[in-house]
Amino acid sequence: MLLHNRFEVIRPIADGSSGITLLARDLHSENMVVIKRFKHLVSDTQALEKEIQLLREIRHPRIPRFIDAFEAKADFVTRWHIVQEFIEGEDLSKEINARRYTIAEIKEMLLSILELVEFLHSLSPPILHRDIKPANLMRRKKDDAIFLIDFGSASELARGTFGHTINTGTLGYQAPEQIRGEALLASDIYSIGVLAIELFGNTSPRNLLQGMVLTWKPTVKHLQPAYISWLEKMLAENPNHRFSSVKEARIALQTLSTHTPVQKNSPKDIPNGPRLKVREAVVDPVPPPLQTPQPKQNVSIVHLKSQVQQYVILSGLMFFSCSIFALIPLFIALQANTALKNQEYEEVQVKLQSLKKILWILFLLWIIGFVGAFGLNFLLLLFPIY
Repeated sequence: MLLHNRFEVIRPIADGSSGITLLARDLHSENMVVIKRFKHLVSDTQALEKEIQLLREIRHPRIPRFIDAFEAKADFVTRWHIVQEFIEGEDLSKEINARRYTIAEIKEMLLSILELVEFLHSLSPPILHRDIKPANLMRRKKDDAIFLIDFGSASELARGTFGHTINTGTLGYQAPEQIRGEALLASDIYSIGVLAIELFGNTSPRNLLQGMVLTWKPTVKHLQPAYISWLEKMLAENPNHRFSSVKEARIALQTLSTHTPVQKNSPKDIPNGPRLKVREAVVDPVPPPLQTPQPKQNVSIVHLKSQVQQYVILSGLMFFSCSIFALIPLFIALQANTALKNQEYEEVQVKLQSLKKILWILFLLWIIGFVGAFGLNFLLLLFPIY
């Protein structure tokens, strides 16, 4: 399949919330490229073209180079496509599932990611990525450098034309204000904080969500208090309580130690050498005061009392129900007896037929009640209520 008379599509390589990523060959340069096809339609074409021009001007050694943007039909609908250079490597989502990292490795990765986002935020006007997650971070095969990819959800701070403003990003990594459709520079800081939780705790943020709240602290109990404080500031619900900039967050992380502190008075702190043997004083043990043994109530008797109380209550309910239903045929029988005395035989026949039906219904209800009560008692035997 040929797009824009230039790019030969080889295969799809990713399917995200904002678009589909295709691997293709640039027939002009014979280089491999990736094409991001937007799933949504863009109404403000003029604003989109300004943002495309902005992406053309991004120059960073660890951000894939922008190549082209065009409109083409896909699934009978005209959609926008963005073309960038292909980075041979593996995204961090696959890497995270395949291995675990040391604290020093995680710190190095986070500093590298913070440097990339700091560059985007330092542009004029700043660019928000809005979808920072492991799948959008690529480790290049030849030198292990981390690249930030997939700008399909990115937006200029002054305008939000790429992607919808609401529902942009990935569940779990989105900041609270981003979910409300009010993405800020601090929203990218929050997403990096979530990524840090995933790296330190080896747990996907989707598994930490309770409603819309990220319960992350139990997964990072092993970290030093300084790291916990850094994460708290990255993940503050109020964006004003987070780091004022990515640069501030990066500098704060740089100062944190990657060594686990040794606890005081541990065996490692005791120097080798002769040790004095201290003779312990022998003290006659003081006999404990005599205690009068308290009679213990048999657990089985307690359980039996509980069961008896349950049976009494159920039996009472059954007797009360049957008594209520028994009044109905008794009333009909009395009416039939009165009709018989008055020699109203046809009315007697009608009453007897009604009485017969009522008695059958009563009998069935009694059977159902008996079976239900028996079944309930059996369940209570299996699962006693104390």
